[in-house]
Amino acid sequence: MQENIQENILIKSCVFHYEFEFVHPFSDGNGRMGRLFQTCLLSSKEEIFAYLPIESIIKERQQEYYDAIAKCNKVGNSNIFIEFMLDAILETIIRTGKKDNEDFWIKMGPKFIYIRYFAVRNKVGEFLGTLEVTQNIKPIVELVGEKRLMSN
Repeated sequence: MQENIQENILIKSCVFHYEFEFVHPFSDGNGRMGRLFQTCLLSSKEEIFAYLPIESIIKERQQEYYDAIAKCNKVGNSNIFIEFMLDAILETIIRTGKKDNEDFWIKMGPKFIYIRYFAVRNKVGEFLGTLEVTQNIKPIVELVGEKRLMSN
């Protein structure tokens, strides 16, 4: 149950962040406020988020951040922004050494998407980036019975 709450708050916080950016209530500082609110939402469920430097990753990837917002505005939904922010959050967790891999699963229309991220490090353990493996697992989840090797 705790895992479902955490997954929901991750996605909900990304949606809130995007919607705040979309409304754009201030003449300046909307991005900083959106990221602050997102951190507050996340840390209300998991204290570790109060200490993760997600803002630093966003600064490094600032153009991608703006591009994700612009693409979402164009298509009329927040999916691209959610994916970008989840990736940035994951990168922050991995870079800080909290984990070397992380799994997510989300429903996207008729698909049930399973995503696993792996930290890529050099020989001395320095973070180089992430490797993403994504699969629609709906056909797997729907399996019943059994199939053995060499059976028809």
